[in-house]
Amino acid sequence: MKKFRLAEFIKNLIAGAAVAVLVFFLGNSRGYTLFRSMSDACFVAAVLLMGTAGIKAAVNDGFFDTVGYSVSSFFGVHFGGPKYKNEDIMEYKERKAEKRRPALNIMLAGLCYLILAVLFLILYSINKPVTTI
Repeated sequence: MKKFRLAEFIKNLIAGAAVAVLVFFLGNSRGYTLFRSMSDACFVAAVLLMGTAGIKAAVNDGFFDTVGYSVSSFFGVHFGGPKYKNEDIMEYKERKAEKRRPALNIMLAGLCYLILAVLFLILYSINKPVTTI
C-alpha cells in the first residue's frame, strides 16, 4: 500500500473548505442559525470527499479497467494508433496499477469534515430555540 501524503491531504482539506464555505453562505442566506449552517456545510463537504474516495477506491481495485481498456482500444482502432499498440488487458491493468494513488488522503479529509459536522450538530441541538405548539 502506498503511504499517506500530507500535501494531498491538505489539498483535499482546502477543496472541502471551499465547498463548505459555499454551502455555509447558502444556508446563512436562508436564515439558518450559525451552528446549523456550519453543520450542513461540513456534512456536504464530508459526503463529497468520502464519495470521491469511494469511487477512487473502486478504481484502484481495477473495477473500471475492462471498460477503460475497451474504450481505449476502440478509439485506438478507429481514430489512430494508441501509445501501447500490442497490449492485452493484463498488461493494461498492470500499467494502470503502477499509476494509482491511494484514496486514504481523501477519505481522512472527509472523515475530518464529518467529525466537524457532528460536533456542530451537537452544538446546534444544545443551542436550538425551543418551540412550543
